[in-house]
Amino acid sequence: MKISRHDKLLLLEQEIVALLLIIILGAIFYFYQNNPYFYLITLLVGFVFYFWMLYEENIHKTGKKHVYFEHTSSYIILAQTALVLALLFKNLAIDYLIIIFMVISVIMYSVSLTRILLYKAVFKK
Repeated sequence: MKISRHDKLLLLEQEIVALLLIIILGAIFYFYQNNPYFYLITLLVGFVFYFWMLYEENIHKTGKKHVYFEHTSSYIILAQTALVLALLFKNLAIDYLIIIFMVISVIMYSVSLTRILLYKAVFKK
């Protein structure tokens, strides 16, 4: 399978932006990991992004999903689930599971935000 030059550049830009977002979100998550409101606000923002994507893709009118939406919405929901599990294990005081789920959450949020930025802002077509 041959990948076009444009697709290679898109993948490279996606990787670079995702790595930058992983660093930024990782620092934010580390700094606020002991604040319970951080978890609630992050979950709220995640659901806002998810429902905004539903509205943006006109799924409520057409019933058709774009491939971009299917993958990005899955990343957001996976990040939401990992964040809730991190909050659960924080209350149960199981530290190593908190770290694992926070890392999963940061990676999934950064990948989904990268896809939203690139597909909705940079490459609108």
